[in-house]
Amino acid sequence: MPNNLPTSAPATVIVHDLAQAKAAIAVAAELDLSLDLETPYELGEALGVGWANGFLKVCADDELYLPGRFVFHCGASIGLAQAACACGLPAIRLEPEIPLSAQTLQALQNISGTAGTILLMGPPPQPVFRFSPPTDTPNQGALEMILKEWLLPLSSDDKIT
Repeated sequence: MPNNLPTSAPATVIVHDLAQAKAAIAVAAELDLSLDLETPYELGEALGVGWANGFLKVCADDELYLPGRFVFHCGASIGLAQAACACGLPAIRLEPEIPLSAQTLQALQNISGTAGTILLMGPPPQPVFRFSPPTDTPNQGALEMILKEWLLPLSSDDKIT
């Protein structure tokens, strides 16, 4: 089912685990959407870049093709952002609590550029859906339905900025 979501501004779906990522991937395929999958900042701070690398490896091993970018959210931690670049994560988001100095920002841009990591600053500009943190065994169908209910109203260009 084609939609009117512009491919230049994919929605961002915050995922906490593989079940949520699988639901987002399934819905993106069904609706022919590009979606960025992003970790919540608190997950990155708690589990670190090793978790993100393991997550991407499981996705590759299970032949799960992401419908857009995988973004590792580093919160306000410049050190976590540097570690994510060093581990070769494809994209990171940094939301510093205070503006970075021009020198610090340039250094981080150099590190991410050398690593081939896309550096995203601040919150995502497009619509964001955040799955709730999982509390028990997820129901894949329910996860997909929740996301579809959020995405379908966004299929009108006037709701995407």
